[in-house]
Amino acid sequence: MNIFYNGMRVILNSSLVDTEEDWSKVRSPSRAARRRKQGHQQCIQFISKPKIDVYVTGQTMIMHPATWSKMQSLMSDEDKVKVKVRA
Repeated sequence: MNIFYNGMRVILNSSLVDTEEDWSKVRSPSRAARRRKQGHQQCIQFISKPKIDVYVTGQTMIMHPATWSKMQSLMSDEDKVKVKVRA
């Protein structure tokens, strides 16, 4: 599916994510960080969140699908008319 907005091609890439560490399950974060450096395994969860960045190269915009849906919700009705979807 090809999406065009104002003549620019939009590529939706779901692999554009930021990975964050969740230290909320750790009793003492400073102690856990020190022990982690020593090679001990810690109870840290990794959370993936979509990037809010939009990469523009020439006439192409590359973004996460969640960013595109957020962008569409912020568009006015006039801007939504400019979006064309081609198979």
